[in-house]
This record gives sequence, structure tokens and C-alpha cells, in this order.
Amino acid sequence: MWVEVATGVSDPGPSLQMCGPSPEREQGSAGNPLQDRSLGELGLLGLTCGGLLVGWVGVVLVSEWVAGAGVLMGAAGLAGFWLSQPKDP
Repeated sequence: MWVEVATGVSDPGPSLQMCGPSPEREQGSAGNPLQDRSLGELGLLGLTCGGLLVGWVGVVLVSEWVAGAGVLMGAAGLAGFWLSQPKDP
């Protein structure tokens, strides 16, 4: 929704200031799928990627505890992301 705020100048051209969300943002971004995601979904994707990274570091360092923690983090992130997706009725 656009709201026009007059600045007190009689010229209606550039003296009007637009406030509110832009129409491009309300319609969604056609090119960038990250802008269409909620903050929670991005956090879960970050948890998944972080878990995979921690698991990979654990495998490289030959530490079962670190690898196990990474696998659990990745699994929790994937499960949360899957549960956050809209389901078709």
C-alpha cells in the first residue's frame, strides 16, 4: 500500500515522498528466491549447511563426536525446513 506524504511545496512533482513497501516487494521477487523465503526458513537452511560443514570438519579431523554433532545439526535443519514448507491439501 502506497502512502503519499506532501512536503508542503506547491509543486506536486518531486515534492511528494513515497512511503511504505514498494510494489516490487509486495509482488515478490522473480529473480531472487532468497527474498521470497521467511527468516525462519533461511535460519533452518543455515542450520543445515552449518551442520553439514561441522560434520565434514569432524570427518576430516577424525573426531566421531564432532561428526555426530554435525550430522544431528544437519538432520535437524533439514527436518525443520521440510516441516516449514506449505503442504498441499
